[in-house]
Amino acid sequence: MYWMFYECISLIILDISNFDTSNITDMSRMFYNCSSLTFLDISNSDVNDDKKIMHLFYSMPDNAIVKVKDKTVQYLLLYTAREDGLEAWTTENVIIKEA
Repeated sequence: MYWMFYECISLIILDISNFDTSNITDMSRMFYNCSSLTFLDISNSDVNDDKKIMHLFYSMPDNAIVKVKDKTVQYLLLYTAREDGLEAWTTENVIIKEA
């Protein structure tokens, strides 16, 4: 999934919650330079600190919303977002799906 949506600058909403990512090892730069992507649902994706997720959100907008499955993934992705220059992202940007 490395570079999968690279520079999809016209992409605004993306729901990949049904993607099976259990065997994926590298998700780096997956949404790199998706500068118009304001809603991303990865709530069923297997995202953890064993996967490569470097620059996952690089150049995404400050007002983007990313839906994730739990608090562990939320904190991991907030850390990743900060490394990508999205210091303004909070738990209002990376939200946990409702049970």
